[in-house]
Amino acid sequence: AEMVITSSFHGTALSILMEKEFYSAILPTRGSRITNILNKAGLEDRIIIDDNLNLNKTINYDVVNSKVDKIRTNSINYLEDVFKLLNKNSK
Repeated sequence: AEMVITSSFHGTALSILMEKEFYSAILPTRGSRITNILNKAGLEDRIIIDDNLNLNKTINYDVVNSKVDKIRTNSINYLEDVFKLLNKNSK
């Protein structure tokens, strides 16, 4: 797809990972996870608010991928620390 319009977290995350142009509609029941990932990736302008769609504005995925890589590294480090702690406590 050239453009993705989604209201789901997974649609948003996959759009970022697949480097697609996208917008996310925030529903009250699911908004916080979508807003969180967009904030961390610096993509707050991809949240649909009223009629803010600028279909000519493209995403600079070099910048986004750098932020996503940092998020991924922090997540992996966190999981490794948890597993080390669990392993230490099980002995």
